[in-house]
This record gives sequence, C-alpha cells and structure tokens, in this order.
Amino acid sequence: PGGCVDGELFYLPADSYNATLAACDDLEEIPPGQLAGTDYRRLQVTVHTPEGPATAWAYVAAQS
Repeated sequence: PGGCVDGELFYLPADSYNATLAACDDLEEIPPGQLAGTDYRRLQVTVHTPEGPATAWAYVAAQS
C-alpha cells in the first residue's frame, strides 16, 4: 500500500465486466464470491493516469 508500480489499466464494458473479473479471479485461484485466495487477493485501488485518478481492481500478494 502506498507504493508505486507501473501497469496497464483496462476499461471493461458493462456487458462483460462480471465475467472478466470472474475469469481473472479464476486465473489467480480466488474462489467464486471471494476477494482472496491462497496466493493473491483482489483490492480496489486508486490509480493515477494522465487523465486523472481512476478506481481499479489490483491483484496483490495475499498476506500471511
């Protein structure tokens, strides 16, 4: 938290938003309906873009 990383920001269309998040969660082995798995958790973060701040989901290492 509070650190800086480079990454890519993807805007998801409303009609595929839930399915895309579910597929990403599956890839990171996060159980359906949960926000954390064994290795990763999905957090809402504020990202800073040239157009201004945006809210995004990020996968971060799960805390032990």
